[in-house]
Parts: sequence; structure tokens; C-alpha cells
Amino acid sequence: MRVERRRSLIVGVVIAAGVVVACALAALLVVMLRGGADEPGTDAHHPHPEPTESADGAATAAIRQIFTWRPAEQSGPWEALHAASDVLTGPLAQAAAQRPADEPLPRQWDAWAASADVVVGAVEIVGSPMGPNDDKGPVTLILRQVVQHRDGSTTPLPEMTVQVDMVRDGPTWKAAQYRFEQAR
Repeated sequence: MRVERRRSLIVGVVIAAGVVVACALAALLVVMLRGGADEPGTDAHHPHPEPTESADGAATAAIRQIFTWRPAEQSGPWEALHAASDVLTGPLAQAAAQRPADEPLPRQWDAWAASADVVVGAVEIVGSPMGPNDDKGPVTLILRQVVQHRDGSTTPLPEMTVQVDMVRDGPTWKAAQYRFEQAR
């Protein structure tokens, strides 16, 4: 009788342990399937507009891409313009479609290429944004380019004010043209 009681106790403990393990696995599976979409500190549940959904965002994205260069990898700034083709229209899209026969290069291009420097374009919007019902109009930006050297140091280039002509293309905005404005 004692052996039977011991056997029943062991079977009960094994069953209880099995239930605990099954519950733990089920809880782990639930956590894994949720994917952490509502983790604190994230904004995964907040939709963010694409940069091209506003004229300001599209102008910022286009100019930043056009004026960020990798001279050691690119033969000239046209390659950056060409890479931005999907956010361009009109004269800018035409300029991005075909490399010019005699591409003008910044005078420092060869030195930047030899040093494997990267020129990074950053922009700041100045002025008033366009209205929600506008289909085209200008966006004025301050362009700041910084040369990032391999040793970690940086060299700022002169600031430029850029006026970008933006055109609505369906739900997105595209840059049609840009021009540099005189410093005020």
C-alpha cells in the first residue's frame, strides 16, 4: 500500500509539473505572438506621415538627398540628384534623368574623394508652410553641408538659402526646381 501511495504522489507531482510547464509555454507563446506592438517607449501604434505627404517634408527630403555626397564612391553630385529621382518632377526630374556631358564639380571634390570624406546635407525650414489646399508653391530652406572626415572631425561649408518649387503629384509632393537665394 505504501508503494502505491508513493507512486500516486509521484504521478501527481509529474502531472502538476507538466501543467506548470504547459502554462509557462502558453504564456511565452502569447507574448511572442503579440510582437511587442504596445511596448512602452515606442511609437509603433502611432502612424507617421511619409516625408512626401507635405510640401515641407518633401522639400527637406529632396534637398538633403541631393546635397549629401560620397565623393569616394560617386563621380559627381549628379549621382545624388539621380538617386533622388523618385521625389523630383519637372526640370529637376529631367536633370536627374541624364548625366550632363560636362558635370561641374565642387573644387574640393577630388580632395574629399582621396580622403574618403562624406559631405552631409542638413536642412532647416524657414518661412511659412504652404496651405493644405495648395497644389504648388515655394518652400524656403537653409542648407547646411558638413564634411565628415574619416578621423571623426567635421568641417562646415558655408550656409545657403534654397528656395524649392514644390508640386503636388497625387497624394505626394515633389521638388520641381530649386535656386539659391542671396544671403540677407
